[in-house]
Amino acid sequence: MSKYRLMAAYKIDDPSIITPDWVALYDNDRERRIYNNLCVLSIGAMKDDLDGVQQKERLSLAFSIENGYDTRVPHRISESQYIQLKYAVDILTTCGFSEVSSDVTIPAQAFKESIDHLWESGEDGLQCRRNSLVFY
Repeated sequence: MSKYRLMAAYKIDDPSIITPDWVALYDNDRERRIYNNLCVLSIGAMKDDLDGVQQKERLSLAFSIENGYDTRVPHRISESQYIQLKYAVDILTTCGFSEVSSDVTIPAQAFKESIDHLWESGEDGLQCRRNSLVFY
């Protein structure tokens, strides 16, 4: 990807940031997806941001159905940004974080207990197997 397209993708104004080392780290789909997800959850309250993502996905699905487009591939639940971010928000909220960039410090044992509680109870609709949760 060109230097200027990377600057646009990451909302960078200063071209001096885009060094060869920086490009090697951040010029890939995974890093851009993580950056975009963090941006989405940093707009306001995480739960409100999540509702906005869900609404966007619902509108996209409704548009596809109304216009006769194939909805099987672009609307797979496993690839849903809403589902991926819901897992992250549920975990962050349960563990005491109110926002993505929170400076709250949580002891490791308390964090582990919160995560274990989520896995065991399925609280807040988070029901998944330990090996199926992916953070990105």
